Amino acid sequence: MIQAQKKEVKRPLCVADIVAYRGYSFLVAFVYDKGVTVGEVIAPLYDIVKSGMNIAEKLIEIVEVSYKNQHPLAFDLYTCSDTIYKETLSSPYVLTQMKAKSECSECHRIMENPVVIETLDDIYIKEYLKEVKDAKERDKKERSAREKLKQFFKTMRDKMAEFIRRLGLSAK
Repeated sequence: MIQAQKKEVKRPLCVADIVAYRGYSFLVAFVYDKGVTVGEVIAPLYDIVKSGMNIAEKLIEIVEVSYKNQHPLAFDLYTCSDTIYKETLSSPYVLTQMKAKSECSECHRIMENPVVIETLDDIYIKEYLKEVKDAKERDKKERSAREKLKQFFKTMRDKMAEFIRRLGLSAK
């Protein structure tokens, strides 16, 4: 009698949450394999949306990169975020479970690390603020050009009115 050997398969575990920092939202994800952290990622939601991905695709990418691009790779996901939960429910590779905030506490703890805060400021916040500042400067230059043109036409109108007035006075 041949007995089939059952092999226990352990899926990777990803713990993810959306954490706000300085008015910006970041996707924070930890990837575990057999209780050991194999990946930590902090990604701004602005960049994820800008790249055309959704949160589920980004989490799949994070887990695959943590496992040396093994594809397709099914994994468990613990989250306390309604947004992440809703966006990952339709993914066939993600088994999403809603957990309490205390079970996703590492996502908030990492955002308290001074090195992480400094890095986020340098890489994302300053870059985004620079983009906003550049956009304001472009807008200011455009307004400045409009104002100069408006002032030019006003001066020309005043000079023409003065010229016509003088012609009218000298004709009498």
